[in-house]
Amino acid sequence: MRVGVAGAGAVGAHYGLRLQQAGADVILLARGEHGRVMKRSGLRYASEGVEQYYPVCVVEDAKALAESDVILVCCKTTQLTEMLSALKASLDQRCVLVSMQNGVTAPQLVAQAFPQNPVLAASAFIGARLEQPGWLIHSAAGHLRMGFWQGEAQKQSRQLLALWQNAHVDAQLIGDVRAMLWNKMLWNCGFNALTALTRRYARDIVADAGAREIILMAMQEALSVAQADGVNIKVSAIEQHLALTMKGGEVKTSMWQDLENGRLTEIDAMNGEVVRLAEKYGVDTPVNSMLTTMLHLAQEAVAQ
Repeated sequence: MRVGVAGAGAVGAHYGLRLQQAGADVILLARGEHGRVMKRSGLRYASEGVEQYYPVCVVEDAKALAESDVILVCCKTTQLTEMLSALKASLDQRCVLVSMQNGVTAPQLVAQAFPQNPVLAASAFIGARLEQPGWLIHSAAGHLRMGFWQGEAQKQSRQLLALWQNAHVDAQLIGDVRAMLWNKMLWNCGFNALTALTRRYARDIVADAGAREIILMAMQEALSVAQADGVNIKVSAIEQHLALTMKGGEVKTSMWQDLENGRLTEIDAMNGEVVRLAEKYGVDTPVNSMLTTMLHLAQEAVAQ
């Protein structure tokens, strides 16, 4: 199986490498210094106390992914429109696209851009970060859930799952895709903005009583919005997230990394999307509104 990774940052490089280790032909789309370092020296990858360099195939042009059987769309939501435009020029209808963005809106955007292609939605629960260009640290979790969003691709999805499982990734195909996406959205709304604002790891802030209360309120608001939107998600998901986070490793969230590096964050796809939907359904979301406003202000301060 040939797999293209459209956006080989921390998440894309991690899951792409695991597929390569299981025998897939993997091509990483990565630009800038990160891509140049991987081309020159390979991917420096640290996980579970072991660090190693891996040779990887890196390209800078999306057209190089044209012959892929599957493309993992791993760019941030802030880059998704540009990425889909770049991919449109070369993909045929047999290619399966896997949307791996945060939030709950990306799979539909992918499906609209490629109405004839099978589209899977995926949620990656992982702690991974680029410490430096070409240096990936996998610090926590890594399980992956996927489901069909548009069309079907049973053969490719089974092959993909088998490859990940052979590389010791806990990957599963599930039926209720919207519940899957909102399950991760709960965690993101509780932790991403708060870790970015405090510069503290997720497991550290959940151990603080005051921060834990903010996390709980943000998650409860997101849950209420999801249920108002017809999503079948239970309140027990909140306690599960808290328990797993306390047991997990050092999760430096993507929003913290983006803010720290002066990049546009995904706040509008997370807490901001909850606020937007809350207005539609008449649900009060004061904590998510506050976190959205604070992140916008923090972004402006970094940009100045």
